[in-house]
Amino acid sequence: RKRVVLVINKIDILERRQGDDHGQETKQKMVDYVQEHASDLLGASPIVIPVSGRDALSWKQLQPGFVGSENESSNNSNLWTRSNFGQLETFLSATLTASSKIKTKLSNPLGVAEGILLDCKHEIERRQEDLDVDVATLKLLRSDSEAFEKDRHLFWIDIG
Repeated sequence: RKRVVLVINKIDILERRQGDDHGQETKQKMVDYVQEHASDLLGASPIVIPVSGRDALSWKQLQPGFVGSENESSNNSNLWTRSNFGQLETFLSATLTASSKIKTKLSNPLGVAEGILLDCKHEIERRQEDLDVDVATLKLLRSDSEAFEKDRHLFWIDIG
């Protein structure tokens, strides 16, 4: 079964809500909502990662060596932490290893083949039931035909 990952972007919009937690409670409610409703839709619990593309881009632009960066490193780590791109990168690095890519590529065709084989099995079972009915009908016809031949033979003997 494939793993589903949902990335919620623009999570920084929720920080604008005033409060002591800087929108953390609202962010968690959003993640829980997406996870719950996606689970209902997909039939499996997805991994939900909230990110802020704006904060990640701002952090990147402030890095030394980036064209136009002003190297204000005091906010750099705070921006990166708020963006949550570190969690996304860590997840992708851990998940998209060479062996997992091969496993995914091989398991998908195998899953498709398994589905096709199950459909074929159900069709064969359905056809077997039809054939069983046909065999029972043929046996009944053979029995009736033999009884008819026996009666016909006796009828000709009585006349003759």
